[in-house]
Amino acid sequence: MAKQLRQIISPLSAYITTRFQRAFRWSGTKDHELPPFLQIAFLRGEALLRERFFSYLESRHMDDAETQLFFWRQLRENPELLTAVSQQSGLHDALKRQADAGWLAQTEIETQHYTAYCCLLWDLKIQREQQLLATATDRLFAHFSSSLFPTERKQSDPEQIKREIRKILAQQWNMRPEIKESFQTSDDVVTFTLLAKLPGHHPLELTVLQGKRLKPTRLKACQGLLRDLEAGRYKPEMPEKRTTKKSSVPEPF
Repeated sequence: MAKQLRQIISPLSAYITTRFQRAFRWSGTKDHELPPFLQIAFLRGEALLRERFFSYLESRHMDDAETQLFFWRQLRENPELLTAVSQQSGLHDALKRQADAGWLAQTEIETQHYTAYCCLLWDLKIQREQQLLATATDRLFAHFSSSLFPTERKQSDPEQIKREIRKILAQQWNMRPEIKESFQTSDDVVTFTLLAKLPGHHPLELTVLQGKRLKPTRLKACQGLLRDLEAGRYKPEMPEKRTTKKSSVPEPF
């Protein structure tokens, strides 16, 4: 994971070194404030961050509101990733050469790194550095999501996802279930269901999802269930045991 992050930071560092190699101050700056140009760069860069972040999630079929909020909060409430990018690329040093000393003194270091990152995104956009912008966003988001859930990188394979689901449920129940699928079609709608089955227990319905086509609906259902299990949003109770029918109990002689 560290190697992957270095591969993201390295081209950004080269760009920052070339683009912001000279130290200069903006005229007309009020004490304890960012220069107006940087304030605008931050606001528009933050808007760009939100747009590209949620577009990335949707491209990975993470399009339900609860999941999107979970990932956004993880990104914002755990600033280590953006801090590492800002610090290791030289971006924070470039910001300090342009920001007012009073603003730096009164602003928390994590906020400084976040501000610098958003400013960089807007600068990359206006300079039409599309490849670097994709590196600073999409590649970084992929690194971020895979660091939260290492199995996310393999989530294009429903069978692999089902194995991960089975593993999590086995840890919770101390019994390894079978993960079964069923689907029904009517008109232009397919209803896909994932079930957990344990010997001697009733089947447990884990998730149901409707869609237009079976293959993407199947993948989306598997991905959504795995994310909910990994995030702890869904902790299914162990399936109910089957009761032995009286008629099946042998009569004593």
